[in-house]
Amino acid sequence: MSSKSEGELPAVGTVVDSFFYAGPSSQYAPSYAKRSVSAVKSAPVQVAIIHNNGAFSALRNACAHLGSPLHNGSLADIEDVGAVAVVCRRHGWSFHATTGRCVLGGAGNEEEDRVPVHHVRVDDTGGLWVSVDPIQPQQ
Repeated sequence: MSSKSEGELPAVGTVVDSFFYAGPSSQYAPSYAKRSVSAVKSAPVQVAIIHNNGAFSALRNACAHLGSPLHNGSLADIEDVGAVAVVCRRHGWSFHATTGRCVLGGAGNEEEDRVPVHHVRVDDTGGLWVSVDPIQPQQ
């Protein structure tokens, strides 16, 4: 997936085949941390990129509770399912990093409490691409 000639990197936010370029994957996987959560600047959709031990996922960068940016939060283990959650800094609502389901907090409405999830791809040059449209929730 590339929109430029060989060797040229696309600008962040460039859309190709319904995915936008978020930048080099190394930008979202700092060498000093096994996991991190970051925002994509200049993107057509505001997403939080989650890096967890070499794997990437993306959630809409807005808590389902009051819309606070999730990239300002932290990551926590979900012990009973062996997964990672993004914890909103404002009120502590927590969202599964790959499904967007609310795992702590929530008002009891699974659809309203869910954060949209976006596909993430890493191309052969290490570029990170995120789907413009969210994927349909898993039932």
